[in-house]
This record gives sequence, C-alpha cells and structure tokens, in this order.
Amino acid sequence: MSSIVVDFLSTELTKVPKFLRGILGSNSNSALCNGIIWLSLFWIILYVCYDKLINVLLKHPEFPQYLRSRLTNSIWDLCMHACFLLSYYFHITNKYPDNGWLELKFFEQQQDSVSLLENITFAGLCSCLLANGGIQGVQRSYLCLVKFAALAVACSSAYILGFVDLSFTLAALWALTGMFDDLTRLSFCWFYKKSETCKLLVDSMFASSLMVFCTVYFYVIPLACLIPLGSMRLPGNADLVRLALFISLLCWINLVIYKSPSLNLIFHQLYHLKKSRTAYASLSAVNGRQFQSMALVCLGSGIECSLFPPGSDDGFLMAFLRSEETKRKRLVNVRIRRRNKPMLTKTLKYILALKRKLSLRIRRAISELSSEDSESDSDTTLDSDSDSSTSQYSFVQRHTPIETVRRPSEEVTLPLVDREEDIETIGVQIGNDPLDLSIIQQRVENVEDSA
Repeated sequence: MSSIVVDFLSTELTKVPKFLRGILGSNSNSALCNGIIWLSLFWIILYVCYDKLINVLLKHPEFPQYLRSRLTNSIWDLCMHACFLLSYYFHITNKYPDNGWLELKFFEQQQDSVSLLENITFAGLCSCLLANGGIQGVQRSYLCLVKFAALAVACSSAYILGFVDLSFTLAALWALTGMFDDLTRLSFCWFYKKSETCKLLVDSMFASSLMVFCTVYFYVIPLACLIPLGSMRLPGNADLVRLALFISLLCWINLVIYKSPSLNLIFHQLYHLKKSRTAYASLSAVNGRQFQSMALVCLGSGIECSLFPPGSDDGFLMAFLRSEETKRKRLVNVRIRRRNKPMLTKTLKYILALKRKLSLRIRRAISELSSEDSESDSDTTLDSDSDSSTSQYSFVQRHTPIETVRRPSEEVTLPLVDREEDIETIGVQIGNDPLDLSIIQQRVENVEDSA
C-alpha cells in the first residue's frame, strides 16, 4: 500500500517539481510537491460540490442570490480557518507537550526532525491556500489570487529552510484574523437587520475583529517575523530562499492590509460618504461610438461596505445592475413615447371615427327594427278595425233602417230598399273598405236620429 502511495505521489502533473529541484537541489521534495498539487485539485472539487449543496439548501425567498453568495463564501472561509487553527494546535501539542507556546522556535532549522504527520499537515495547508487562491481569484479579483499565492510561497519557503514553526504560525495568524472577520460577516448576514440589539452585537464583533487585525499585522508579524528575517543571513542557496521568504511575506502583508475591512472602512469614510449611494455611469467615446463604462460605489452602510466591498461582492454588483437596468428602461420608455406620439394620436382619431360609424349603424338598425314592428302593429290594428266595422254594420242592419252610407274617399247614396242582395253587397263593400270605427259610430248615430 505504501508503495502505491509513493508511486502516486511521484507522478508529476506539472513542471513545478522539476523547477524546484533545479533551484533547491537536495532540499526539494518532489513527493510533497506532487501531493500539494493533487490535494489542490481535491479542494477545488470539494468546493464545487459544497457550492452546489449550499445553493440547494438555501434556495428560499428569505435568501436571495447575493445573500447566498455571501453565506457560501463566509461559511467556507470559516471552515478553512478553523481547520488551520486546529492543525496548528495539534502541531504545537504534539511537538511541545509540556509548554508548547513558550518553546516555539521560529528561526531554528529543523529539517532532520520533521515528521510524516507534519509533512501531511503542511501539504494540506499549502494545497488549501493554493485552491482558495484560485477560487477567489476567479470569483473576486486577481489580487486575492496573488495574496494567497504570496502566503503559500512564504509558508513553503519557511518550510524548505526548516522553519517549520514559522510556517505553521504564519498560517495560524492569518486564520485567526480571518475567523474573526468570517464570524462578523455571518452575524451581519443573519442578525444585523433584525433589531437594535443585534446591530449593536455586530458592531462590537466588528470592532473586536479590527483590534485583532491591527494587533496581528501591525505588531506581532512585523516584530516576530519581518525584522528578524531582514537582518538574517544564510549561506549559499538558502539565502535566496530566505530572500524569497522575506519578499513574499512583505507582499502578503501589504495585500492583506489593502484588502482588509479596516482599510475598507477608511475608504468608506473618505470617499463613499461624499458621493451618492447609487451607481453611476460615465460615457466615453470609443471609435466614434458611445460605450458605457460602469463604476461601482458604495450602496450600503459602513460595516457592510467594509465586510463586503463593492468591487468584490455580488450584493453590490446586483444592486448596481438593477439600478442600471431601471435607468436604461426609463430611457427606452422615453424614446418610445417620443417616437410613438403621432402614431398614438392617429390611432385615437381612427378609433373615435370608427366608434361614430358603429353608433350610426346601430341607430339605423334599431330604427329599421322599430319601423317594421310599427308596420306589423298597424296591420294588426287595421284588421281588427275592419272586423269591428263589419260587426257594427250588421248590428245597424238588423235593428235600424239604412238610408245612406258614405265612404271616406267619396260619398255614395244608396236607395233604402229591403232587398237582401243589396244589403249583402253593402256588407261586402264595407268589409273590403278599411273604415274607421269612429265613422261607423257617427253614421249609426245619424241613422238613429233620422229614425
């Protein structure tokens, strides 16, 4: 089994082990370098799975996309820093069981006393630094990649020189300050907007993280590491490694301070409060066309801007994109209104004309229907009048003598005879003539008066 592991670690994925062998000679460890590369791939795959899992678990309306991104990064960084601190604690307790914190030897070469457990621990720490540098370099900015790479180079240089305690101590100090920052970020995401008490708690945690950061990077590391390394001289190639350690350590400290919440707070107080808390855009002419070069400014409070800077946080980026989207929609709507104003006027005029025509047609149809109904009613009335006239005439013929019958168009005098044929003829004529009932009644009265 051990032979399989050795063969696996001896497989060189890159040219880095060969390059280190050319520089360091016998001090290089190819198996350890290959193990770091394989473990870096493992950490990247683990982070991808973790990111998918967290997005599935936190896919809820209470956790928008920017908040999920903040929680994902904060939880991952917190776990990584906790692993660094635990590994440093086990390293100290195993190597110095009696009084380990006072027996630390930062600049004592210990190549001969390095154990297999220390090699495995160092491979895990260095691979985790490289993997997180690549992840944050892709997600945030290239400065994060340079920062992690500088710390990995510093720890590796110290480990090559035999400064094992210095290598683990640098990683532990970085993890200590990072853990305070991650706890503050998580508390801000969960509790900051709930109540005034929670806000005061987050403010106190933020102040304590600033104190720890200033103590570590402005007092402990410069006095315990930078000054002794600058005044130290080593023989041969070891001095080149020491110089690489000093330069990488100095570069790492400067980048950490530049990306720290304390400096973000100072920038917020100096620049962000003077500007509007909205995103802005400046127009620049390129090749005769207008392009919009976007710049991010602070969109939140001082603590939020310090913990989640605008240039590297999804929350500020999403807020900026939303503001840009609303501005562009407003401009597009104004242009559409200006362009479609005459068309809208013509459309309204056409609709009004069409409405008038439809109303006229409806009125005509209603009048035609009403005229047809009136004609049918008049026909029915005339039929009923003719029937009533015939019945009245028969009544008069039976009870009174008939002398004269007059039509409405012309007056005709009939002889008063008692012949039945004449009476039937007169009845037929009256039935065929649409007489009015009032005329019949008047004639009946005249007949009665004459009688």
